[in-house]
Amino acid sequence: MLIELFSAVATVLALIGVWLNNRRRIWCFYLWLVSNSMCMGLHANAHLWIMSFRDLAFIILAIEGAIRWRRQEPRGARAVKDAETIKRLRNERDALEAMVAAFENAP
Repeated sequence: MLIELFSAVATVLALIGVWLNNRRRIWCFYLWLVSNSMCMGLHANAHLWIMSFRDLAFIILAIEGAIRWRRQEPRGARAVKDAETIKRLRNERDALEAMVAAFENAP
C-alpha cells in the first residue's frame, strides 16, 4: 500500500513537472528531480536496475536543465520581458486609438 502511494505521488509530481515545463517554469526541473529520485528508489527496491539507471539519467538531465535555465535567464528577466511587452502593447493601442480618432475627425 505504501509503495503504491509513493509511486502515485511520484507520478503526480512528474505530471505537474510536465505541466510547468509547458508553461516554461523552472520549477519543472525541481519537481522532476524529486519524482525521478522517488522512482529511482522504487525501481532499486524492486531490483529493476535498468529502470533505476534510466531514472538516474533523468535526474542528471533535470540538474543540467535547471543549470542551463539559470544561466540563460537572469533573475527577474521574465518579469522585465512581460513589462516590456505590456508597455509595447499599450503604445500600439494608443497609436491605433489616435489613428482611429484622426480618421473619425477627418472631413
